[in-house]
Amino acid sequence: MTLRGGSGDRPMPSGIPACFDFPDAQFVLLPVAAKAPPNKSKWQERGNTYAEAFNHHGNGGLIATPGQAVVDIDLPGAWEA
Repeated sequence: MTLRGGSGDRPMPSGIPACFDFPDAQFVLLPVAAKAPPNKSKWQERGNTYAEAFNHHGNGGLIATPGQAVVDIDLPGAWEA
């Protein structure tokens, strides 16, 4: 998912729906338009928080943890009612 985008000093709002803002949520952060490499080593052991992902200017994704199911939708507006 694109976490934030835009140009110059006018970032667009986060692309992360608020339903993913929960204590155990973990995210992997990537450079703009990149699928790899992540922003830190051992990202599988300790991901980034929702707040860190919300403020990240680049690409990223939710890390599935036990008991969670993740749907990867790369379609803008897919979460809008």
